[in-house]
Amino acid sequence: MVSLVGEHEGEVIALSATAIDQATAVRIRNLYDDARRAEWVEFESECGKCLVELAKEIRNEKFTLAELDEEEQNVDRLRRWHRELRSRDVFDSVDETAVQRRLDRCAVELERFTALVYQAVGLD
Repeated sequence: MVSLVGEHEGEVIALSATAIDQATAVRIRNLYDDARRAEWVEFESECGKCLVELAKEIRNEKFTLAELDEEEQNVDRLRRWHRELRSRDVFDSVDETAVQRRLDRCAVELERFTALVYQAVGLD
């Protein structure tokens, strides 16, 4: 990580720290894991909102290229966020398989919506 920052002309100060005892080490780890789990809960909530939005647009037959662009941006945002969370979650605070399934479901629903939009606008 230090070399990566240096390659991009950033400034880095690297420190090494060790917990004073096992109880402190456990407390630090728990705080870290709690923070990561909170981020994952928010991420999964946003995935849920994405699925609800896609279902609504399909139900309302809002098959426009503008709406497709908006939904693609939303799923792309979720993908970027997922990558960021994975890079920070060095202790695997959550079941990655379940989280990945949720994101994959968003991608599948987006593909379904995309096909319906293309069909509606004559691009199929």
